[in-house]
Amino acid sequence: MRLPSTPVTELQRALRDEVRAQFPAGRVVVAVDGDDTAAFADGLAEVFRESGVAVFRARIANFQLPRAERAGATGAARYNTATLARVLIDPFRDAAHTSATTGFQLAAFDAERDMPVGSRWVTGPASATLVIDGPDLFDDRLVRLWDWRIRLVTGESVGISQTPDAVVDVTDPAEPKQVG
Repeated sequence: MRLPSTPVTELQRALRDEVRAQFPAGRVVVAVDGDDTAAFADGLAEVFRESGVAVFRARIANFQLPRAERAGATGAARYNTATLARVLIDPFRDAAHTSATTGFQLAAFDAERDMPVGSRWVTGPASATLVIDGPDLFDDRLVRLWDWRIRLVTGESVGISQTPDAVVDVTDPAEPKQVG
């Protein structure tokens, strides 16, 4: 089913097309970094889905360390990067090379309840996209995990230096603009 044509979905379709041009098959991990990324990442996942691509959604917040361990930490130090790699990123990628039945987990921690979540393994086809969102995804300890990176910025932060594949100005969320 085709989504309604809006400035947001048209931009998300253009970004999807850029990703698929660079990664026409196989598994790809797309990171959406910035503040308030969930709605944009959800929409991006939907435009991948509308084109027939299997897509999975994850949030970096679901890989946090317990509250006591992350107190005072900044950037990627707030996240359990070893668990993120072990239960999500590595098995997601490995299935493209071995067997699509290799499972992965989209969450490992419930920050609200401050406790791990039960293991819930999912599988997907050999060609699939994982969209993960949240702050600090461009931290040096995390950036190597992503195949394609989108940075959401507002007008006053457009000039920041990062290593994204795309920079999207969301100063007006109804009319985002690709600025880099």
